[in-house]
Parts: sequence; structure tokens; C-alpha cells
Amino acid sequence: AFAWGAIHALSPGHGKAMVAAYLVGTRGTPRHAVALGAVVTATHTAGVFALGLVALALSEYVLPETLYPWLNLASGALVLVVGGAVLRSRLRRRRHHHHSHSHSHPPPDRVSWRGLLAMGAAAGLIPCPSALVVLLGAVAQGQIALGMLLIVAFSAGLAATLTALGLAVVLAERALRRLPVPGRL
Repeated sequence: AFAWGAIHALSPGHGKAMVAAYLVGTRGTPRHAVALGAVVTATHTAGVFALGLVALALSEYVLPETLYPWLNLASGALVLVVGGAVLRSRLRRRRHHHHSHSHSHPPPDRVSWRGLLAMGAAAGLIPCPSALVVLLGAVAQGQIALGMLLIVAFSAGLAATLTALGLAVVLAERALRRLPVPGRL
């Protein structure tokens, strides 16, 4: 389950591009990359468990597939909120720099823990159908504890891949800053 989760994280989705862009844009550190991977995974795991509970409790009335559009909407709204906050911060810095007539440059945006939590929640909010199938299959066989353990192992594999990606992006960005690159290139 761990290996499947790690490999599954490489498939489309899972917020890899959002996580990487956020870490680079805010000059994230390795600690932020690890925290962001953990938040994405915790949100993803909680989403699978919650959707599994809803699917079981309301199986006569609501199909899990009908909940996915709402989860997509909530995830998209969180991404828009985080993106809007980063854009607002950048515009304020630019306006401040323009009005100050100073030749010093303001420091780049930094990761806020609130932004990091919101980005991690947005990236992990939508539980993948594969994990839900594992959980519901285990429940159908009367192996609820095993299903939950498999989902935790799956999510740990997902976390390992997302954290490795975040660390690679942060460390590569730092290494590239040291290179003598001309101008704004």
C-alpha cells in the first residue's frame, strides 16, 4: 500500500504543480516542504475516511461520485483564496516599492503557516477514487481496521513522494540561485 501510494502520487493531480509553485514563489525551506507534504497527506487521508463514512452512512441516498464535484469546488476555492492572498501581497510590495522611491528591493514573499496549511488542504482535499475503493472494499469484507491501515500506508507513500518533490524543488531553487545567471533570466 505504501509503494502504491508513492507511485500513485506521480499520476496527474495531487497538487504537485501547486505545491512546487507555492514553495518556489514563497522561497520555501526544506522544513516547509516537509510540512506541506504532511498537510496534503493528512487532508487526503481525512478526506478518504470522511468520504468513506459518508458513502457508508448515506449509501441509500448519495453516491460518492456526486460528492466529487463539491470537493473539486471546495479545493478550487481554496486555491483561489491562497493565490489571491499571494497576489495581493505581491501587489502591495510592488506599490510600496514604487512609492518609496528607494533603490532597495523589498524582501521576497515568505511562507506563512496559514498559507501553507491552506495550500496543503487545497491540494489534498480531493480524495482519490483508488484509496476510496480500497477502504470500501475492506469494509465490504468486514476488515475495517485493515482498510484503515491500508489507507494510512497508502497516504504515507503519497506523503513520501510529495515531500521528496517539495524538497527537490526547494533545494534545486536554492542551487540555481547560486549560479551566475545574467539579468532577469
